[in-house]
Amino acid sequence: MVRKILGLMAMLCLFFSMAKAQNESNDQTKTVLKAGDICPAFALKDTTGAEVSFESFRGKYVYIDVWASWCYPCRKEIPFFKQLEKDFEGKNIAFVGVNVDFRDFRWLGSIQFDHIEGIQWKVVDKGFEEAFGIDRIPRCILLGPDGNVLKIKITRPSDPKTKEFLSDLKGI
Repeated sequence: MVRKILGLMAMLCLFFSMAKAQNESNDQTKTVLKAGDICPAFALKDTTGAEVSFESFRGKYVYIDVWASWCYPCRKEIPFFKQLEKDFEGKNIAFVGVNVDFRDFRWLGSIQFDHIEGIQWKVVDKGFEEAFGIDRIPRCILLGPDGNVLKIKITRPSDPKTKEFLSDLKGI
């Protein structure tokens, strides 16, 4: 039964990602950020409902993990994301989970159910996803200490290359 539910969740994740990609491919007017671009101020909120911004991490690298509660591959990355955060504790890098769920209760319920600690934010509007050209998740992004986009797509937390890459960053 559990396997059937997980399989269905994976299929839904794929379906929604494909539908979203199709919709975005029909709209050629959207501007997508690229490496070197300044990260705009997006409408994001934390788990208390307070408005937050990546600007608060100026001077640090920011590893962003974009996820949703309904995305099985995203949920599989959570333990690896937690481990990366532990491995780089005290370093010049912040780890931020950015959720793209439509409903707050799904996001907050996932945080509680999966015992997700650390910095977890949620998008308020689709500007974040459009700016980064996010057409499927999970998706990871790296910002530099200057607030610029360093990598528009970086490897997932489960990929050993991620830890290696982050360890080699200048001033980490």
